Amino acid sequence: MNITEQSFTQADGVERKLTEIVQENMDRVSNSYLTGLSTVNDWSENSENFKQAVNQGLIQYDLEVLIDIVKQANFIKSAEGDALDDIGERKGVYREEGSFATGTVNLTLTPTPTSPIRLYNGTEVSTEDSIIFILNEDITFNTGTSTITADVICDEHGTIGNVKAGSINTIITDLPYNLTVTNPSDFTTGADEETDDDYKERIKNSQSPGTSLWFEETAKTLVTDALYNLTSYQHGTLVYKPTDGVVSSDLIALFNLKENSIVNHELTIEEAESSAVIDETMSITIYMRAGFSFETALEQITININNYIDKIPLGGIFNPDCLRFYCEIVEGVGYASLTGFESVDLTNTEYAIINGDLQITEGSS
Repeated sequence: MNITEQSFTQADGVERKLTEIVQENMDRVSNSYLTGLSTVNDWSENSENFKQAVNQGLIQYDLEVLIDIVKQANFIKSAEGDALDDIGERKGVYREEGSFATGTVNLTLTPTPTSPIRLYNGTEVSTEDSIIFILNEDITFNTGTSTITADVICDEHGTIGNVKAGSINTIITDLPYNLTVTNPSDFTTGADEETDDDYKERIKNSQSPGTSLWFEETAKTLVTDALYNLTSYQHGTLVYKPTDGVVSSDLIALFNLKENSIVNHELTIEEAESSAVIDETMSITIYMRAGFSFETALEQITININNYIDKIPLGGIFNPDCLRFYCEIVEGVGYASLTGFESVDLTNTEYAIINGDLQITEGSS
């Protein structure tokens, strides 16, 4: 009786394996010297003892997984701040950090300088309610130049730095010049750090690292679709749908990141193959209701069909009835007649495409 390895990451971050549980049970029996019991030494794969140990291990494994799910749910519910960060990071989910608001200000010298004047990186300006911004570059007023534009950044991250145009009007740094400042446009790039409540929801909805869904969801941060197949305990294959601007090396780099690297697991990444579910031998005839334009309907029908094909997942099914539906929901279409179409059950390494131009014509009643 062979064991198919299974594992999960416990609430404390330690990986728990099925084989460990089975071995613990065998050791417990082998080391039993209680009155009336004899030590069991035959643990060969075909022995009854081994089968019983594996069956008991499977039951215990499932119970430990269930207990750990409850334990993690309670930890997440009560955790805050850094403690919540620790839980999220063990699941490969990181808190979204805040960002600093940035923008440009116009600085004006009066009178116009007759020789170059420099303001240095770190010069502070602010709004009337003391939201401070800092010059993040050195700037120079050349001779004859009274106004210059400079980049600034808020000294505090978050939406507090998202100020309206004209709000920045005070020079904080003590300077020996008659200098005024204003921001010609709104600042909008400041973002608050993710709250504990929002972070908890993302942790709860995340997949455990190393699971099939985790591999697929992680890959989908770069590509439109991906399928993972565990070929052995320490090896799996990830097939992805080609996506503009993304190549296999991008996915390899993604899974080589520290937060995405699964210990003792070899990942093979492959590009899926295209399968033409529609080609120029197939045709669609559209019968319009009176008073509606075929040309107008054709444009929307084409969009609908392309969207439908694009959204068929890897290993999905192409259904001509769905194609007919997306034609007939367009305003003015009475019904659609399809010729040459068949259902296509894609393999897990295939994605659907249209080969050639869509053959769509208007039918006459």
